[in-house]
Amino acid sequence: MKKTVIGVALAVGLLAILQASSEAQGPGGDRGARDVSLAAAERETPSGESGSVPGKGAGSADLGRQVYLARCTACHNPDPSKDGRVGPAVKGSTLELVRTRVLWAAYPQGYSPKRRTRIMPPQPDLVSRIADLAAYLHAR
Repeated sequence: MKKTVIGVALAVGLLAILQASSEAQGPGGDRGARDVSLAAAERETPSGESGSVPGKGAGSADLGRQVYLARCTACHNPDPSKDGRVGPAVKGSTLELVRTRVLWAAYPQGYSPKRRTRIMPPQPDLVSRIADLAAYLHAR
């Protein structure tokens, strides 16, 4: 069972990386188009959505808990202070770490990862929930 979960996570991660790579190229090989749209997404929350823009004030730990349970527990433990089957414990993660990992599947400059895997795919659709997710993980 554990090998199946890891295998599925690896396959999903690889597909996400391949998709992100092809999307990053954009029509005619324009890598900048995706970078510009992510930068714009960080500055704006779509109208009508609740949540917090990353880096703009404190997020809601209650909303962050909902996001975490719905989107993160497939790989991370439902208890963020414990390692998951695929992802490490994430309790206490900073806003910068959450933003960088979730939006770009990267690490902030100078950060030493708990694991060397590159399984986590970018999830830019969560841009309006980054501060909420960070508030929940920091409060845990």
